[in-house]
Amino acid sequence: MVHRAPPELLEQILAVDVGDRIIIRNPPRWVAPGDIDLIVQGYEEVWASPYEWDIVFNCTPGEPWMVAAVGDPVYGRIDTSGSTLTAAVDVDDTTLTVIGPAWVTADVPLNQNPDFAQDLTGWAAFGATIERVEAPAPAPTAGRWALKLVPDGVAEFP
Repeated sequence: MVHRAPPELLEQILAVDVGDRIIIRNPPRWVAPGDIDLIVQGYEEVWASPYEWDIVFNCTPGEPWMVAAVGDPVYGRIDTSGSTLTAAVDVDDTTLTVIGPAWVTADVPLNQNPDFAQDLTGWAAFGATIERVEAPAPAPTAGRWALKLVPDGVAEFP
């Protein structure tokens, strides 16, 4: 209900457009705790009467788009210490190949065997068979191993 918004928020609400990030702070208890980060995909304005004005924002989760933020303790990590370019760079180059230590590390991985270093421990397939194979050349990742997934042609995926 925009007509009931505090005056200091009204200008901010009216400035929101498609593609903007909005954050819902202090959501109701029945929602997961913490801020809700959203990207506006569209909106609809409804005038119920001359005195009632609503804006409904259509949103998608904003978290997947949080990749970097200067000064942020989580998203602001930038470090090239120990990294080097693998080839000379020209002014028209759009891709730089770098070797060195990992730039960003995450919390505990969902799978303790993400690169199939020893075997397929922690990996399973539904409606398919999996196999640990040598990574194709040129290697698309830093790992030596890849996962080969062969659908069985019977099971339907949800």
